[in-house]
Amino acid sequence: MGLSADRGHGSLIFMLLTLLILFSVSEVVRADNLPVKPSVISISYPEAVKVGLEKNLDLVAQKLSISLGEASELLAETLANPTLQLDTQLMSFSLPFAPSWSQSNTGGPSQQDIYLNIPIDLTMKRAKAGRAARSGTQMIEAQFQNQVMLKKVEIQNSYVSLALLQSLVSLYQDRQEVYDQLQKLISNRTGSSQLLPQLLERARMAAAQMRFELENKKSDLAQESIRLSALLGSQESSENIRASTPLQGFKKHFDPVDLPKMVDLAYQSRLDLKALAFQQVQAVQEGEAARARVLDDVTVIAGASYQNKLGANLNLSGPNANNPEVPGAWSWIAGVVVPIPVFSQNKGGIMRAHFLQDQADAQKRALEMQIRSEIEIAIKSVHLTSKHLSEFEKSALVSARKVRDGVQRLFGTGNVSLLEYLDSMNAYYGMVTSYFQTLSDHQRSIIRLNQTISTDVL
Repeated sequence: MGLSADRGHGSLIFMLLTLLILFSVSEVVRADNLPVKPSVISISYPEAVKVGLEKNLDLVAQKLSISLGEASELLAETLANPTLQLDTQLMSFSLPFAPSWSQSNTGGPSQQDIYLNIPIDLTMKRAKAGRAARSGTQMIEAQFQNQVMLKKVEIQNSYVSLALLQSLVSLYQDRQEVYDQLQKLISNRTGSSQLLPQLLERARMAAAQMRFELENKKSDLAQESIRLSALLGSQESSENIRASTPLQGFKKHFDPVDLPKMVDLAYQSRLDLKALAFQQVQAVQEGEAARARVLDDVTVIAGASYQNKLGANLNLSGPNANNPEVPGAWSWIAGVVVPIPVFSQNKGGIMRAHFLQDQADAQKRALEMQIRSEIEIAIKSVHLTSKHLSEFEKSALVSARKVRDGVQRLFGTGNVSLLEYLDSMNAYYGMVTSYFQTLSDHQRSIIRLNQTISTDVL
């Protein structure tokens, strides 16, 4: 009996241990299958610009255009190769390998020639084409630098948007907590009846609306994070990039900006203006190269010729009468081949170069006229946003906080209605939202002004 009981207890313990082991293994497997939450990647404003300009794939691809321009220089300056010509003449059909002319063979004496044909570019068309290609490479370099500047602006704007969305998400989360606490406060006042009072329903509606807005902002934040990740050259898009530089950490400019000074500086430093200047020079040089191509290369010929020995001549008299065979001899050859430009072979090239020059001139004049208006608009935006920031930071935000705190105290004592409380809270959060938006607008206006001048002036 005791033995059976011991066996029963042993079996029970064994079953419990088995179940415990199986449960532990299942928990481990389930933990392994859980998705790993990716870590947040924080990056500062200067670091984002630096990394983006170094690793952005668009810039990596566009930089190769400079190497293509350098290759075009080599192609344009390539000279024509000399040619070596070998021939044999006066060979008999009946006796193709006859050693010499004789009384019975009128096809000789056979002759072998060697020529070296050297083309000479008298009009220097290749050198002129090379100069035009070098100007084209300089234009490509200026265009690439302009693309770098535009990509920098794109990265900066994306970072500012990310910082703005982070601030708004944090603000909306704070607002959501306030509305949740408001529901608890009203519930404590009204009890837990099934028919919720109108005040509690109104508070729940405000909380639900805030929850929807918060979800939208979080979605916008994830999308902007993915966009910035691509701009930074990341191989995989990431929703977890975060701006470590807050909106309040961006530089602010409250001093007036001198418009004439900015315009003069832009005329000196605008990269697209420099690119058009190189394009003008290239168009002129291509016109010179096109006119030089009207005359083809002059070919100078130098060589030697060997005439084989003459056979017997029975009619020969004089000192060689007893030795009728005449030995072979070498002679030299010299000549020149001059092309006659009866027909213009490059009329289209000359016309194209002329049109390119007119086009570059018109584009440069149009850009110079556009620069002043762009700078004037950017300066007005800087002045306006700096004025709004000054008003926010000096009085508006302080007043909004005082009103919020006062209404919260009055609502807690029951001296303010729910609608008045919600109205004051909406006004406060609307004011802070406008402040964040103004901070981002001010930074974007500074970025825009720097872009119009192609250098960081603010």
